[in-house]
Amino acid sequence: MKLGKALMLGVAGAALITEGAKAADPILPVVTSAVVAAPVPSFGWAGPYLGAHGGAFFDSAFVFGNWRAGLQAGYNFVFNNMLVGIEGAVAAQIHPGPTFALDAALTGRFGVLLGGSALLFAEVGVGVPGPAWVAGGGVEFAIDSSLSVFGKALALGGFGGGFDGTLVHVGLNWHPEY
Repeated sequence: MKLGKALMLGVAGAALITEGAKAADPILPVVTSAVVAAPVPSFGWAGPYLGAHGGAFFDSAFVFGNWRAGLQAGYNFVFNNMLVGIEGAVAAQIHPGPTFALDAALTGRFGVLLGGSALLFAEVGVGVPGPAWVAGGGVEFAIDSSLSVFGKALALGGFGGGFDGTLVHVGLNWHPEY
C-alpha cells in the first residue's frame, strides 16, 4: 500500500512541477515576414528609341502577301500619362520566290501610359512607295529599364484608292537612358 501511495504522490507531484514549468515559460509573439512585391523598374518612355521588327502583310482580302523585317527609330514626348511621338520605319518585303522590295513609313504616335510600364497607342502617317496612308495601333510593354516589346497592326492604302491591306508587326525597342 505504501508503494501505491508513493507512486500516486510521485505522479501528482510530477504533474504539478511540469504545469508550473509551462506557466513560467514566456509567451513570445509569432513574427511573420511580410511579402513585398519587387519594385517596378523605372521606365523612361520620353526621348529617343531604336528598334527592329518582323511581321507580315495581308492584302485587302486578308490573304498572306509577304514576310517583313525592318528597323524603326523615333522620339516620344510624355505629358503626365499621355504620349505623343514620331516614328520612321524601313522594312524589307520578302515575297515568295524569293524577291525583295523596300518600303518606308513616317508616322505620328499618340498613346496613353498604363501603369508606367505599358503603352496603348495609335499611329497615323504616310508611306512609300505610293504614296500611301498608314493608320492603326498597338500595345508596347517595358520589359526592363530600357527595353520594350510591341505588337501592332497597321492598315494601309493609296490616297484616293482605298484600303490595300494590313501590316502586322512585333518588335523590340531600345530606349537609351539620356
